[in-house]
Amino acid sequence: MYYLDKKVKYNSPDFKALFNAYFPTLCLYAERIVSDSDAAKDVVQEVFIKLLKSDAMFENEKSIKAYLYILTRNSSIDSIKKNRNSLRLTDDEYFSYSENDFLEDIVKEETYRMLDVAIKKLGLQSQKIIQLSMNQLSNPEIAEELDISVNTVKTLKLRAYKKLKNILAHQLMSVILLNFLLE
Repeated sequence: MYYLDKKVKYNSPDFKALFNAYFPTLCLYAERIVSDSDAAKDVVQEVFIKLLKSDAMFENEKSIKAYLYILTRNSSIDSIKKNRNSLRLTDDEYFSYSENDFLEDIVKEETYRMLDVAIKKLGLQSQKIIQLSMNQLSNPEIAEELDISVNTVKTLKLRAYKKLKNILAHQLMSVILLNFLLE
């Protein structure tokens, strides 16, 4: 947990844990808005710099998460506006990101983050199998990549899915409810 009830410091273990936990998902989130991977990384780096420079203090992880997502959204929009101005386009021509898009993106990114955390709870070989499977590799391709038999891939994948189902069961219901409410 990242309870930052004091000024955030760059070398603190809390900041490093926060950065490692949220940088990848915030980059994906920013990329959905700015449509450019490198620009998204720049935006999120700026978000963490703003966090370090701010006097903001947080009571719990939810408040930090909300702060980071809102700051990322606003910084992404600012980045788009700067780009749009240099291209001399109107708002409608260049930007159509609504509040509902914002909420949907947060649900998606939090789902990805929960899945990533759950996958890291698996054994190393199972982690690799699940990640390769998520990258659309077939069981024979995974077996070849990891130099194991196809049956081993099938067995480890089945066990991993069962474990992921147990880990994510209670969290999945929350995601389903949020998706339902957003529709």
